[in-house]
Amino acid sequence: MTATDMQDLEGRVEQHALWLNSAGSHGAQLILVDAVLDDIDLSGRNLSEAHLPGASLNRARLAAAVLVGTNLAGASLEDADLTGVRLAKANLDHVTGLRARFVSADMTRCSLIEAELRQAVFQGATLRRTNLRGADLRDCSLRDTLLDRANLTSAFLGAMDASGAKGTIIAASARIDAGGSEKVAEPEAVIEWLASAGADISLAPRP
Repeated sequence: MTATDMQDLEGRVEQHALWLNSAGSHGAQLILVDAVLDDIDLSGRNLSEAHLPGASLNRARLAAAVLVGTNLAGASLEDADLTGVRLAKANLDHVTGLRARFVSADMTRCSLIEAELRQAVFQGATLRRTNLRGADLRDCSLRDTLLDRANLTSAFLGAMDASGAKGTIIAASARIDAGGSEKVAEPEAVIEWLASAGADISLAPRP
């Protein structure tokens, strides 16, 4: 981004903060579709309810940012740092988050349907009612993660570090990478596989 682009974005972020603080009576909601924001530093900023579908945020620094209810559907977050970010009720469906860091992130009710999350790091994150249906979680880290009714139905699992992870999941079935071939595992087999990766996980009770 050029200096002019950065200045324009900073103005938009400030207007968004005013919009949030005034419950929409002042300022303007941040709406940027398919924006190229690679390498940007938005650490600690409040972008709750911003509309950023399709944004390119590769290598972006978003540590401790507030992204509650933010729309990032289809965004690219490769190598992005989202340490300590608040993503409650955010839409991250179909994102590409290769090697993204969600360390200690609050992802309560966050939606990551069919997200590409290979080698992503969720260490210490809270995945309460997080929707990971169909997400690719191969080679990622769930070390010390709290899962509370996280939905792993049809998720793709493989070579995962889940040591210290605990809680409950929802999974009608999931896909498991078995040495280069894919097999479909029923819920009990998913629990056994997660246990082999170091997790203390059980199936959430049916409502």
